[in-house]
Amino acid sequence: MGSNGQYASNVTVTLNANDVSSSVNYTMYKLDDGGWTTYIDLFVVTTDGNHTLYYYSIDLAGNIEPTNEAEFKIKHDIVPPVTTHEFDGIVGNNGWYTRPVVVTLTAVDDSSGVAFTMYKVDDDVEWHNYTGSFPVIEDGEHAIVYYSVDRVGNEENPCDVELKIDATVPSIDLTATAQNLLKTKWLLVANVSDAMSGVVKVEFHVASLLVGNVTAAPYEFLYEGTDGPAQAIVFDAAGNSAISNEAVVLVYEVNSQQQSTPFAHMFMLLKNI
Repeated sequence: MGSNGQYASNVTVTLNANDVSSSVNYTMYKLDDGGWTTYIDLFVVTTDGNHTLYYYSIDLAGNIEPTNEAEFKIKHDIVPPVTTHEFDGIVGNNGWYTRPVVVTLTAVDDSSGVAFTMYKVDDDVEWHNYTGSFPVIEDGEHAIVYYSVDRVGNEENPCDVELKIDATVPSIDLTATAQNLLKTKWLLVANVSDAMSGVVKVEFHVASLLVGNVTAAPYEFLYEGTDGPAQAIVFDAAGNSAISNEAVVLVYEVNSQQQSTPFAHMFMLLKNI
């Protein structure tokens, strides 16, 4: 039996007659506008459409049962189910999730109904019978394959979807190295790594102010400015970020008295060395 009270496959008809007195002699039946036939054994109705079965029995004493009618409809199910998926997790950037994900599969069949759903994750050897939502925990680019079968055996073509998880923040270490004698130029170098989605940007900050962005290796920035603690923030493609250690930047400054001395002239020369 499928949906809407109709059969989704061939229908097998069995007639059972009983008589408590003289016993049943024989049973007669006909299907739709066909002729009357003596019932011998079960029979199969294979044609789509609305059908009416007529039947009655006669006992050994010649008593005739009133004719019975049974209406039914057949619409063969030849269409497989349709299965969809839903990922429940924290969405990052570029199609990545930044936390473990719960996978939910939903199968629909408008005729005979869904019999079962099967799935695999990555390199699973055996198919798993889907009985409810399941988690995918490990970082990585995962392949999830699934399909459903309806109650008359129609099998859906497997669907293959990608699930990308990167729940691990990148690593970063910052160094600051003076580039001239008076330390007015500093090279800020961020040593970064990210094993999964990859580094996409490093921001350089001095005294809590953003002084530069670098979007490709090497992740380094030549800074000229005032004193202050330097830090860098690394971002991976999934949207995870990490902040570095502090590196000290000390810039030599000429005061007002020194500006009129020969030392000031030497300072201006050395500043660009």
